[in-house]
Amino acid sequence: MSRSKFAVLLVAFGIISPLNALAACDCGSTNSASPCTGSDINVSVTSSSKTITINWGFNSGGEDAYCGQFANGDYWVAPKAGKSLVISQISKSGGYGGDISADINPTTENHGLLDGSNGYGGYKSSEDITGNLPLTITSGGHMLPVRFNAGTDINSAASIVAAVQKSETDTDFCGTKQILGECAEVYNVLTVLSAVPPENGSMMLRPNMSGSSKDLVSLDDLELQKIPSFNAFNGYSSDQAANAVKRWNHHTEVFSLCTLEGKYFSEGGRAYRAHFVSANYAAGVAQSWYNDMASLMSGENSAQEQQKILAAMLSYGLDIYKAVYNDEGENYHYYCSGAGQFLGKFMPPAFLAALSSNSTYRETLKKETERVVGTGYGPNEIEQVKEGPDGRLVWGDGAAGLLNPQDVKRYWTELFKGQCYDGASGGCNSNVGKKTTRDPYGYIDGPPARPGSSYASVVLGPQKSMVAMMFAMPEICEAINSQNLIKYVLRVVRHGVWTQGDKCAPPDPRESSDCDVWENGENCKYYRVTWGPKPDDLHQCIENGPGQNGRYPQLDGAELGVGYKSTQIERAWDEVVGNKNTCPLANRPTAPAEVKVKEGA
Repeated sequence: MSRSKFAVLLVAFGIISPLNALAACDCGSTNSASPCTGSDINVSVTSSSKTITINWGFNSGGEDAYCGQFANGDYWVAPKAGKSLVISQISKSGGYGGDISADINPTTENHGLLDGSNGYGGYKSSEDITGNLPLTITSGGHMLPVRFNAGTDINSAASIVAAVQKSETDTDFCGTKQILGECAEVYNVLTVLSAVPPENGSMMLRPNMSGSSKDLVSLDDLELQKIPSFNAFNGYSSDQAANAVKRWNHHTEVFSLCTLEGKYFSEGGRAYRAHFVSANYAAGVAQSWYNDMASLMSGENSAQEQQKILAAMLSYGLDIYKAVYNDEGENYHYYCSGAGQFLGKFMPPAFLAALSSNSTYRETLKKETERVVGTGYGPNEIEQVKEGPDGRLVWGDGAAGLLNPQDVKRYWTELFKGQCYDGASGGCNSNVGKKTTRDPYGYIDGPPARPGSSYASVVLGPQKSMVAMMFAMPEICEAINSQNLIKYVLRVVRHGVWTQGDKCAPPDPRESSDCDVWENGENCKYYRVTWGPKPDDLHQCIENGPGQNGRYPQLDGAELGVGYKSTQIERAWDEVVGNKNTCPLANRPTAPAEVKVKEGA
């Protein structure tokens, strides 16, 4: 691509302005022998007529540094030969947003972003570098080794992540009460490279912002011909395409993962989502992801438009992958699961793995369902599908196997208070308790107060979208590796809520209306006598008596609403999934024994 054409493309996507299209770090060069040079970068992000501009200043031994842009539009800088790279300025302008903070190679549980005022747990003030400028980037203190170098001479890199905090008003605030006072507005990543990348980075994904090493991925390493085309998917206008690029360039889920101890920071990560460009609820983030992903499968946009969106989405996916798995392919963080707070994190790395010619990503992800799912910390969409004693698949939170006594007690408390069960004398109210707990006995869908309600519906949209993409691309089916998710979603779509074959008795119609299961069965005359857990085994239910057919026989087959649904997926469901019962696996040829398959570059 010529320099002038590249500049025109950047202008079309709103990454740079026409006046500066051929200046400094925006010079448009794709010739690594003649890279752009400069000492400052200004990244403007606009939403609803409001603009936030993040300003970067730097030099190489007092001179202009090498600089350019990756395929998604994010910037990189590199020192000149024999000289150091100095970061001299990180600031915010534009009249919108609060304070700016920045950290080098931040991690989920150790970063200096935002101000720490709400005590979420991951904040370390010493990690914020904005008070330490100018800062010389050193090979030993900041630069991390490159694991896969995409055939380049780059051996190390560092990611400087800047976050602009929301400046709250009475009409523009963080959202839920748990995060009022501290949440992110927008992020921007500046990558420091040890050398100038081929084609000045224009054909590379931005390297991962987190992790113990950096992966360089070239667009030439991606098997883009595997992206299918479906008539029912719609392409994007130029404005929609620009918004999609902006969304995934300036948002991250790295800070809303779980540690190996199961700890997560903030209210499920709401505070750390980029409120300026994205939803603060995970289900909403997932909804946007699948609509954008479907646009890439419409066949309606130009290759140039698709490339920019794809590069932004895959860079975002690489961030998540490297924040979850170490270089040995083992988890050092979890995707995590619970209600709808952790949805949408598994598909981005799966999409990268499906397209990459490097099988490392795919083989690592395939193990997630074998090693983590069932612990309660696997990907939200998959983790909430539980296998019952006879192989039936039902919905609800909680690790596989026996729930703890507290969860069992919560289940029966919410079931009784909901008054939606068979034979209940009160008015049905499904809005009771956590609204997420699975059936401890594995016979019927959760939540307890009314199967198929509340979070079962919230989660279904992203679950359904994930399954559709597994059917759309065999490589995604292979990477996600969960037939249980497919079976569950197809059952919900074709049958509805599952409550048949339930051996557990409903509450006794003679039970006192002021029965309080939670308070150790206070005022309960028949709990653990004719209904609830068996007196001698909390994990076995008292079974149906004469004439009883389970807890919710009247709800079997009821339609389950699709919350946070992707309009693209809903429109294309019949074309992509239709009457098929399983997704096809990728037909990958086996290399002859004498041929060695090279991974990485």
